Amino acid sequence: MALDELHAFFSSVILPDTIFVSEGVKIINVPDFIQGHLQALKAVGEEPVAAVFYERLVMIKDLLINQVA
Repeated sequence: MALDELHAFFSSVILPDTIFVSEGVKIINVPDFIQGHLQALKAVGEEPVAAVFYERLVMIKDLLINQVA
């Protein structure tokens, strides 16, 4: 999934304030988390460090989709 596709997805859904990622892991400001990760990906481009930001965004996307289903 390309960066613009991730951006489009997150722009098209209502983001919760918080989301539980796993036991003991909770994101308490989902909109800021998403925005920060999208900005980081845009800034670092194809650098190896970008992978962690990308993986986290895909994980949150999957969690949001599974909550609706």
